[in-house]
Amino acid sequence: MTSSPITKDDLKKCGTTLLMHLNLGRQGSRTLKQCIEYPRLTIADCFLKKERRAERKFLVDNIECASLDEAVSRLNEPKREAEE
Repeated sequence: MTSSPITKDDLKKCGTTLLMHLNLGRQGSRTLKQCIEYPRLTIADCFLKKERRAERKFLVDNIECASLDEAVSRLNEPKREAEE
């Protein structure tokens, strides 16, 4: 990784590794992937068959982000320590 700021384009190009896949049967499925280049970023995809919709969530340091823009912002900050 370089010292230049991380951008949305950087994240769109990064590779991922599958951490987990859940088959929810008639309800749908969920997958959890980790970004290879920026391992602080986890991507959670959910497909709901009944509602015929998919959603994607971004987590940085296991904290859910409201959007990809927020994920980029958090990745450009130092890692937060877990709060007790």
